[in-house]
Amino acid sequence: MISGALSRLGRHALPLLALSIFLGFLAPGLAALVRPLVPLAIFLILTQSLVRLDWQALGGHAGRVWLVAVLVAVLIVLCPILLWHLSVLAGLPVALAVAVMLMGAAPTIVSAPAIALMLGLEAELILVPMVAATALVPFTLPVLLTWLAGVQVDIDLGNLVLRLLLFVGAAFAAAAVLRRIARPERIKARAQQLDGVGVLCLAVFALGIMDGAAAVLAERPGYFALAAAAGFSGNLLLQGLGAGTFAWLGLRPALSVGLLMGNRNMGLVAAVLADKLAPDTLVFFGIGQLPIYILPWLLAPVYRRLLARG
Repeated sequence: MISGALSRLGRHALPLLALSIFLGFLAPGLAALVRPLVPLAIFLILTQSLVRLDWQALGGHAGRVWLVAVLVAVLIVLCPILLWHLSVLAGLPVALAVAVMLMGAAPTIVSAPAIALMLGLEAELILVPMVAATALVPFTLPVLLTWLAGVQVDIDLGNLVLRLLLFVGAAFAAAAVLRRIARPERIKARAQQLDGVGVLCLAVFALGIMDGAAAVLAERPGYFALAAAAGFSGNLLLQGLGAGTFAWLGLRPALSVGLLMGNRNMGLVAAVLADKLAPDTLVFFGIGQLPIYILPWLLAPVYRRLLARG
């Protein structure tokens, strides 16, 4: 019965993801309740993605050192600089401009490989720069925040890097054990059930990080609309920039790079800088989840048509 329920969730993964983001608005009490489960949900999302990946292809991408280095440099250095200057030119409030810049400075979301698998993209290409960027962000983020926005931050780099590496390493270890227990063909046959697990974990994450966003929508709908527009615009801009810049890799890899560039781990930034940023900046990290959950569903037909023609 559980397997059947997970399969049904997996068959409708993308629309269910889009719907799950609205649960935070409809049930703010539930959002506060599940917030402590967010770290576990992120761990399970990464682990179930690693179980399904082609590890030989993953090793091949890891060996493309120059490509990974360029992807990471664009991801966490060039993107925040671009978004900061565009936000200033657009006349966004300073707190919101800082939030948009931090979106560009954040690494890719941990769930990006899972979403890539749902869309038929190259999750292996996404994972390597995602892990590298996550490890390097503690070094780049304070510099960019001080240089661009004039905000001084004091981060315990050693502790943060160690926690991130232990988190990713534990997910790899758990995935390796599961891959030894279950044969590759069995894992492939259970793809829909694994998608169902991913949907549940992503829904928990969406609920947890949206805690507080419903209050902003009710009390300050104008700011909410402006922040949502900035989030969608930034996500689409970075996706287009990534896909266009790396079109020479081929259609499927370029679309995968677009997904890598557009969908950022703002939850990590919020957790690290929660006591150092203005409330209007922090609330954007919840509102900014809207395009991450809604755009894959809206763009799925476009991906299917492009990949079929490509």
